[in-house]
Amino acid sequence: MKKALISACLIGDKVRYDGKDNKIPYIDELLVHYELVPFCPEVEGGMSIPRKPSEIMRGRVYSVEGNDVTKHFVLGAQKAL
Repeated sequence: MKKALISACLIGDKVRYDGKDNKIPYIDELLVHYELVPFCPEVEGGMSIPRKPSEIMRGRVYSVEGNDVTKHFVLGAQKAL
């Protein structure tokens, strides 16, 4: 069975910035075809649960408080690879 990396919040893990999940309703259909490997780049990059929401601006990632959290997102992305 093929492996597929999937955001951990999409399978029901409560790792979103607000401590909730974002489970997709068709997750069981995916499990028929793939071995899902859950991964949260934010958490793997060292961010907490819960945490302030973040967004990309001008090639960097900033929390809503204005803190540059780019290094956490880059580290999480590197670990995913």
